[in-house]
Amino acid sequence: MITRSHFTKRTVYHEQYNSPLLQSILSAPDAYLIDGGYEELYKHDRTTTVVLVVGGIQKFVIKRYNTKNLWHAMRRAVRSTRAAVCWRLAHRFMDIGITTARPVAMIENRFGPLRGRSYYIAEHVNGIPCMDALNDNENAEYIIDGIKRIFSSMRAHRLSHGDMKATNILVGGNQLVVLDLDAAKEHRTEFRAVRAYRRDRSRFLRNWSAHSSLYPRLEAEIPNLAD
Repeated sequence: MITRSHFTKRTVYHEQYNSPLLQSILSAPDAYLIDGGYEELYKHDRTTTVVLVVGGIQKFVIKRYNTKNLWHAMRRAVRSTRAAVCWRLAHRFMDIGITTARPVAMIENRFGPLRGRSYYIAEHVNGIPCMDALNDNENAEYIIDGIKRIFSSMRAHRLSHGDMKATNILVGGNQLVVLDLDAAKEHRTEFRAVRAYRRDRSRFLRNWSAHSSLYPRLEAEIPNLAD
């Protein structure tokens, strides 16, 4: 892992991804977030801008965390950036055996100790949302078992995702990949971990109508916590 810190910028990246493309992104990430700089625009709103960038065999997803206004920027300046949090949690998820889009790099604009706009770069993942993949009865049992393991691992390690929509679990090849860790947390207390787990479980099950044939199967398989 390579870390470079300057008065106006801090970058961290995994050396295995080092390339002219990555160095260009680290040098001027905003150039890849405008029309013509990216292959595909996934999202652009007040909170984030997300694009796909392709160069040779490398495919990176760049997420820029936007600031809503001056007050929001001032409050974020003394806290860990969202890119840094996502970077740390992505590695934590992988450490416990939950596959996520592999972290490539993070960038923080800084003014000395004050933090500004940040960027998170990950490998692009090919796959389809688990909700769509579950419609294929041939693989349903495998996918449900994988979902069960994801929830069990998060619970065992006091981790929560925070936005457990079906679109945030992709099925790619023979693995399930958890995406979008912006709201993920590692909880210090059992009380908070249990409360967050229940929210994740409830949010995930809401992707299906209670009348769906998949709902009772998922409800039974994903570990529940007694009140």
